[in-house]
Amino acid sequence: MLTFYAIKRFSLGLISAYCVLGCFFVPIVTYGTNKAHTSSHSTQEPIRIAASQWPPYVSNKYADYGVLSRIVTAAFKEVNRKVEYGFFPWHLSLLLTKTGVWQGSIAWTQDSSRRKTYFFSDPIFESQEILFYLNGHTINWNTLSHYRVGATGGYYNKHAVNQLKTHGFINVILAESDQRNFKKLLRGDLDFFVHDKTSAWFILAEKFTKTENSRITFSPKVIRSNRFYLILNKHRNHHQQVINEFNMGLKQLKETENLEDWIQSAKAFNRPAD
Repeated sequence: MLTFYAIKRFSLGLISAYCVLGCFFVPIVTYGTNKAHTSSHSTQEPIRIAASQWPPYVSNKYADYGVLSRIVTAAFKEVNRKVEYGFFPWHLSLLLTKTGVWQGSIAWTQDSSRRKTYFFSDPIFESQEILFYLNGHTINWNTLSHYRVGATGGYYNKHAVNQLKTHGFINVILAESDQRNFKKLLRGDLDFFVHDKTSAWFILAEKFTKTENSRITFSPKVIRSNRFYLILNKHRNHHQQVINEFNMGLKQLKETENLEDWIQSAKAFNRPAD
């Protein structure tokens, strides 16, 4: 049976292999903390957070690493704590947090399985998932079982897949990234891709041509509503206290800032028309 330290060594080896091989899943890593988001008078070690690309909410392409990272950093600053971010694929961010290589991760939903492994913060924000599909495609909401529905495996776990199945979507196909799912949709390998509306338009604007964008539309019907959290692993006894401090900082931040304005501002950009 593998010990915690054996798993940790394996995880570190996995990261090294990713970096050396330069394969598709190479993690994009940002070490250190953005000075604009550091509490300079804190003497505590920074909280190390593994994150994944989910524009506009989380991305190392932005100075503040996205609006969700901005909220997390600001909430920790309220309680005089620094934050350090590293960027990895979704499944690797969760593995690094689970094994204790990194202390926590952001933008995760809560379920009974994850609660056994992680401490969860108070909810940071909520999003809605909808269906994306090709123009000219029609949806028969009375018979959904034959449709091929794409979801992203890095953050779509068994619980999330089961939620889709309760809506009647039996044939759920997981891919390793949102971009790959949109490519499969454009090729006709999927009937639908389920994703957050705002994030989807960011991905389409950044990664796909105008012609490809013009082929994709969506249904306004909400398939899933999700609350997203900061998670910290349970390997360190003080992590519950860190979560408590974060929740206090988040509450204080909400008293002085309108976080919904932050989120709406991040969503404001030139994207394909609805």
